[in-house]
Amino acid sequence: MRIASPLKGTESSSINLEIRASDNSNNPYLALGGIIAAGLDGIKQAKLPGKGTLVDIDPATLSDTERLSREIYRLPSSLDAALDELEADEVLKETLGSQLLKSYLAVKRSEASSYAAENEAFELKNHFYKC
Repeated sequence: MRIASPLKGTESSSINLEIRASDNSNNPYLALGGIIAAGLDGIKQAKLPGKGTLVDIDPATLSDTERLSREIYRLPSSLDAALDELEADEVLKETLGSQLLKSYLAVKRSEASSYAAENEAFELKNHFYKC
């Protein structure tokens, strides 16, 4: 999440929050629900954001050691890796509930398997030309 360009002198009324780790290829209801659940869990647990909270440079320019020391972690680089992270996240598992989680994982694991078995043309057709 980032706070984008508040106006000097009117910061409280001009704050604009952006969620950069999400795009339009997701289910916006599940994504927003997950963000809200994570935020509520942070409040409930009285968690502080961590040392890496303020990042005023491009994290890609940091070495792996620098990122780790600032508690900045890379997002999963594949659907399978993201699903593994979901299965390990107790807050999101509880939020989704066992039935929705089981169904979601089955569908997404099937999609990952289908895409892995095909070429780029298949991926483009199924992402951009769905009717």
